[in-house]
Amino acid sequence: MQKLARRKIATYVAGQLVAGADVSKLTDQVVAYLTEQRQTDQVELLIRDIEAALAGHGVSVVHLKSAQKLTDAQKQEATAMVQREEQTKHAVVSTEQVDPELIGGIVVRTSQSVFDGSLQGRLKQLSRLATTTE
Repeated sequence: MQKLARRKIATYVAGQLVAGADVSKLTDQVVAYLTEQRQTDQVELLIRDIEAALAGHGVSVVHLKSAQKLTDAQKQEATAMVQREEQTKHAVVSTEQVDPELIGGIVVRTSQSVFDGSLQGRLKQLSRLATTTE
C-alpha cells in the first residue's frame, strides 16, 4: 500500500467523523494502516492533526486541565468560551485532567489556542512581568 501523508489521513478521518462514520471501524482502519506502514509512533501527531482538521468542519476538540474535578456547569462554560472565541459550531470536551499543581483555575486547550486561567499560570505571568520591569 502507498504511504499517505499524515495530514491527508487526518483530513479523511475528520470528514468521516463529521459524516457519522462508525468510530470503531474507523479506528480499526487507522490502526491497521499505521501498523502496516510502521508508523504507530505517529499516533499522537495524527490525533493532533485530526483535531485541527475537525476545526475546519466547525468542531473544536477541547482539553480541560484543572486543579480539581470540574462540575458539568464549569465544563459547559469552558466549551461555550471556546465556541465564542473560535467561532465554531460545536465544541467537544475530549479530555479532562486534574492537576493539583495548578492550585486553582483552569487551562483550556484546543488545536488552535490555549487559555491558561490557572492560578499557577497567572503567578508565572506575574513573575515574568515583575522580572522584566526591574
